[in-house]
Formats: sequence, C-alpha cells, structure tokens
Amino acid sequence: MSGARPPAAVPALRGGDLLLRGHTEGDLPGLIEQARDPQTLLFTSTPEPYDEGQARAFLDRVRAGWAADGEQAHRRWAIEIDDRGERRYAGTIGYRYRGEEVASLDFATAPWARGQGVMTQAVALVLDHAFGEGGVRTMQWAAYQGNWGSRRIAWGFGFRISTVPGWRVDRRGVVRTGWVGTLRSDQPRVPASRWLVPPVLAGDRVVLRPWREEDRAGLQLDDLAHRYVGAALPPLTPEGFTAYLLRMRESAASGAELDWCLAHPHTDSPLGWLGIFAIDQRFAYGNATLGYWTVPAARGRGVLTEALRLAAAHAFAPAPGDPADGRSGLGLHRLAANTDVRNAASQAALVRAGWRYTGTEQDSCVYEPGGERHDTASFELVAEPAGRAGLRPTLGAPATLTTERLSLRPFTERDLPVVADLLRHPDIGPGHHPRAGTAEAERWWAALRHLQWEGTQWTWAICLRTPEPGIAAAAGDPLGVVRAYGIRRGDTGGTAHVGYWLDPAHRGHGLALEALDTVLDHLTGAAEDGGAGLSTLRADTTLDNLASQTILRHSGFRVWGREPLPDGRVRLDLAVPEGVDRVAQAALGVAATLEVPVIEGQSVRLRPWRDSDVPLLVEACNDPLAQRFLTDLPSPYTEAEAATFLASCRTAALAGSMLPWCLADPVSDECLGSLAIMELDRHRGPADRAVGGLIGYWSHPRARGRGVMTEAVRRAVRHAFIDVADGGLGLARLAITAAAGNAASQRVVLRAGFTETGRDRAAERLRDGTVEDLVRFDLLRSEWPPPDAPTTRPDVRPGGPTTPPDA
Repeated sequence: MSGARPPAAVPALRGGDLLLRGHTEGDLPGLIEQARDPQTLLFTSTPEPYDEGQARAFLDRVRAGWAADGEQAHRRWAIEIDDRGERRYAGTIGYRYRGEEVASLDFATAPWARGQGVMTQAVALVLDHAFGEGGVRTMQWAAYQGNWGSRRIAWGFGFRISTVPGWRVDRRGVVRTGWVGTLRSDQPRVPASRWLVPPVLAGDRVVLRPWREEDRAGLQLDDLAHRYVGAALPPLTPEGFTAYLLRMRESAASGAELDWCLAHPHTDSPLGWLGIFAIDQRFAYGNATLGYWTVPAARGRGVLTEALRLAAAHAFAPAPGDPADGRSGLGLHRLAANTDVRNAASQAALVRAGWRYTGTEQDSCVYEPGGERHDTASFELVAEPAGRAGLRPTLGAPATLTTERLSLRPFTERDLPVVADLLRHPDIGPGHHPRAGTAEAERWWAALRHLQWEGTQWTWAICLRTPEPGIAAAAGDPLGVVRAYGIRRGDTGGTAHVGYWLDPAHRGHGLALEALDTVLDHLTGAAEDGGAGLSTLRADTTLDNLASQTILRHSGFRVWGREPLPDGRVRLDLAVPEGVDRVAQAALGVAATLEVPVIEGQSVRLRPWRDSDVPLLVEACNDPLAQRFLTDLPSPYTEAEAATFLASCRTAALAGSMLPWCLADPVSDECLGSLAIMELDRHRGPADRAVGGLIGYWSHPRARGRGVMTEAVRRAVRHAFIDVADGGLGLARLAITAAAGNAASQRVVLRAGFTETGRDRAAERLRDGTVEDLVRFDLLRSEWPPPDAPTTRPDVRPGGPTTPPDA
C-alpha cells in the first residue's frame, strides 16, 4: 500500500490545544509512569516490572516503526497537551499496518490525563491521517474485555464491536476474552448504536436500578425460579456473578439489551431481574422482547406487575437524538413476552399489567437440548394500539363430529384414566409423563379447558363408534387427539394450527387420516352450516416423520416453511392457504414440493443434506476422480460452492424437480456421498404426479469399494417405486447414465436391476479433453424388485460419465 511508505519525518497533527508529535527522550518519565499504572498493566501487554531501559527500547521501536514500510510500518505519536501552563506528555497513539489497506489502532492514556477527552481528540486526528495520507481503508481496534474506557472511545467513532472469547493470552499466561471492532473509511464516525444505561425507575412496590456486585449476597433463588428460568439466573459464585453482570453491561453497550435489578423500595435488597432485549432487530425495528424473574419474597405483592408497567413506560418513551444519552427512553412501539404455558403466575402478572395474550407455540419451550418440551404462551404490549379487534372471544366446547366409524368429541372427566394411559406414550408431545396418573391427566385436561376459554383451541378425542376387529379398544374410549389451536378469527374467516396424535397401538387403520379430514371439514365449513368458518389452516411435523407428512398431504396440506429444532431435527410447517380447495389439493397426492425422507440401511443412511456436511462435501468434490469426471465442478471446489450446491438441492426439492439425499454413515452420520432422483418435473402424468426420474450419484473416496453406493441405489429405487399412499414416489420408470469406461458405476447400476438401453457416442468431454461414450440404463416398476446380483459384466470402453466411479 502506498500509505505504508515511511515519511521523511513524523508529521505533527494538531487539534486545538492537543498536539500529536514524535516521541522524545523527554517522554521517558511519562512512559514509565504510564507503563507502571495498574490500569495499563491490566489491559495491555506491557512488561512488568518496567524501567527506563524498557522505555528507551520502546522509543527505538517507535522510530523503527516510522522507518519501516509494508506490514512492518507502525505509525505512533506522543500526545502532548497543556497541563496548567506546561506542555506535558499525555499518552501514546498509533496504528500498525496489517496489509491490504488494513491497519490496527492502538492507544494508551497517561494516568493523569484520563477523563479529559484527550484520547477522543487524538483518535479523531489519527483516523483522519490513516484514512487520508496513510492509505488505510479499514481500521481495526481491539482491547481486553473490561476495558470500558477504550471501548467507549471506539464506540464513539462508529467501530462495530464484537466479543471474542479466548482472544489472547496475556503476559501472565491467562487466556482472556477480547473486544474487537472495525471501522471502514467510508463509514460515518458516529456511534452505530446507543450505549444504553439502565436508569433508576421508582415505584411504590419496587425500584428498577442497575445491578451491583453486592447484590449477589442478597439473592435467594428457589426451585420455582430454576424450573422456569434456570438458564437466565445468575451464578452465585463470585466469578460467575461478575461474568453475569459483565455480559449485561456488554449487551447494554451495544444497544441490544437493558437489564435492571428489581429492588425493595426501602431496603434496596434485590427482588429479581427484568430485562428488555432483542431491541430493534432486523425486520422488527421498534420491537423488543421482555423477560423477568423474581425471588420468593417478591411474589404475591404486585412487585412484578408494577415493574412491568415501569419498564414498559421507559421502553415506549421517546428515544433521544444523542446516542450517548443511554438513560432516556427506548422509543419502541411494541414489546413481546413469552412464558412457559404452565407458569400461570407469570401470565397473570402480564395480564394485570395490560399485556394481551397473542397465542401459544407448541413444544417451543425446551430448557435444554433433548429436554422436556412445553408450550409457550406469548403476550404483547403495544404503545398505541391501532384500533384492531380486542381479545379473542371465548370458545364454547367443540362440536361433536361423527363419521360412520368415528366419534370426535370433547374430552370429559370420565376419560381421565384413558388420558393417563395416553400421556405415558413418549411421542404424545405436551403433557407426556412416563408415569402419568390421575393428577397428570387432570392437569392436561385443565390446560385444554384453559386454552378453550382463551379462545385459542378446540380439542377432540378420537373414538370408535363401535368396536372393530384388530383394534383393541372399547367403543367411546379415546384413541388419540385432534386439536385446532392458535385459533384467530377475522372479518373474513380466520386461521388455526391443526395437530393430531394417535395411540401407536391403533395406527395403520386409517383412523388419523379420517379424524383429521373430519375436523378440517368442520373448521373450514361455513358458520351458517355449523362450521368454524376458518379460511387458513396450518400444521407442523418433523422432516423424518414420513407417516405424518403423508397424512397431512393427503388432507390437503402443503409445505410452506421449516425450522431447526434443538435436538437437530427439522420441523416442517404446512398449510392449507386461504382460497385453496383442500379436497382438490388433497386429491393430487404427492405435492410438487418434495420433502427428503430419511431411509436407513445396513451400510448407509439416506438423509437430507445439512450445512454441517460442507467440509466432507468439499473433500469429495476436490477428489481427483470427481474433478476428472464431473466437469462442471469448479476447481478448486470451495465451501462457497458447497453452500451453493446445498441451496440448489433444497430449491430443486421445493420445486418438485429433484429428491436429493446425502449418503451418510449409519453409525457416525458423516457424509459418504450424494444420490438424487432428478428430472421429476419432466415426466408427469395424471394428477400432476411424476412418472419417471433420472438417478445421479457420486461418492466420497473413503466410501468406495464398500458397497455403499450399491445399497444406496437399491434403497432409492425402492422409495421411488413404492406407492404414494405408502410414502413413496409411485414412479413407473427410472433411468441412469454412466460412462462406458466407468466399470464401477455400471456394476452399481446392474446390481440394482437396471437394463442397458443404448449409448450416446462421444457424448461427454472430460476435464482432460478426452471424449467418451455415455451408456444409458433404465428400470421399470414392473421389473422391480430385481435379482440380488447382475447377470452380465459391465462393458468397459472409453466414455464420459454423469456419475463418478464407485470404486
């Protein structure tokens, strides 16, 4: 960079009374005093002890930094200001070149000059020099965590700051967290966000104030707090509590969160925590989320209700124009809060404070990965309600719905013994209890009534009208549940989520599909005909639950979104949108959108691609064989290309043109290759169903020669040919192409029962410029399943593959 060339002399930079100049021997006493200062020792790598010899060595390094160019260049100035009529050394500031028009800012203030705005003036001068004559385009800044003075200066100039755990090992060998920030030359040198400071908000029952270190000793945290907000509670060890306060202060300094200690108005003892976080997030500007917890002594006294009102008033108060004013209002227009659906006291406090219940999210409250799942009740508070309809009307009991086989009716008290049995099933979802008894059944039933009264849910018991052979259940006993929840009504229809569960002992008899269809007819039926008059229905299941997906699709649902779950699975969101004929949509069978099922084998698992597969995907695609035969692969193949590949797979599946699998080790689940059924959109028959497809595959080098691809192709073929009603694609024909010279790939094809149908001569040009034939194979559903082994050997001739070798 041109700016890294050494200047003829250290340029003097002036700003008012402040002068940045070259260091001199007259600065030695000031340098020694500064280096021995406790704050300097805490937050820099200055050696200890520090004497005049080390100070002189520092001056030598400063001179060398000015004389050097390139990445050895380090431009440093001494700061000089007036101290009661005498010009005096006040600190050091500079920047070091890091290459590619990047430099890092460093500064240290003399102890006597701190708190006077000296370094702020100096940084402004140095940034002007660096971004101008210095040729710098990006300036970096870093400091040890806890160096608030340095962070405040960087924040004031618009540095975007992040926390980096394990950033550096200090001179004592301690691994320390760092703060790291960047500023580009074209960015405004003003704060990028507010630096929030919790103001003191006083009420009759509670005072909201900043937390203090001494609050740790007064905290009494009980089992109830740990049950509902354990992850948000502070550690009560000295080190843990200090880290807890530091995290809150960091979040406030970035403008993302504001936390208060709830304190007794007379004794000042801590009564709990209240925080406003996720402030002004993308796509939700003017919004934030509120959380809280209280100690036992604060409960039942109106403390939380008053605290909620005080915090909301501050949140909705106008925000200041000056980002350095951290104590004024937040200028928000909406607050959200989420509670465990079982936490009635928390919900009651929100309602008393004027919050409005907005809905229940199923299984969204999970306190640890793989832990027990509960529903979340969500609430909101809007600064200026827009005159929309108020709270939902209370729903009456759901209507009893009947078919020739089934009675769908409300649960009653006499069902409790059967409900306890159902709740012991691990896959029932909310309310599951491995040793459920009457008490658990009563709580579950009470929750149903509570949601019904809130106007958000109807629940039906699935019952047989008469006994049936093969179903060991008495007529009228609940076999499962259908729920319509999250019900919202509007001027034109309304929406609801639909969920169902059937006792595993009674599955396979068509009960769930019949029950779901019956409830859906009622929900979408016109109000004047006794229906609910809803216009849009939604449901969710998991990506690996193929049976549930099939039932929902056959009821007219189509996938519209997905969400990762804490246990690593993916939840699918499905919908019957407003204006769509559900019955007609259901008649289409398999929708255009394809969801990738998990298929287990002995040597391979076929599963959806994941972002975590990228490293092994990159390895496989940089393999020489892959690079030779897959001529469309970039060389080298990078993680960016892998990410694009995964995105294209997902896009193609959503468009219904391809069913892509990652081939994974059944034990480690690591990627072994790829297999896809492609061109499904090119071969469609009646009811818009695909009738044929093209199989393509490739393998990771370590998967070759192990029979992985042979089993994978066979299992993919099986899935392609089995009926739609049984969860397959219902195809009539599959095709594969392979290079004439690709013996390994042809062996895979023949073992799967495919027949050679012809070849395209000189159809493929390889990366090395050679041209080879392409051999075509196909397999009809009427020919499946094939024999276990091929009857002919593959023809080995020069050719070009669409699939790389499996050896």
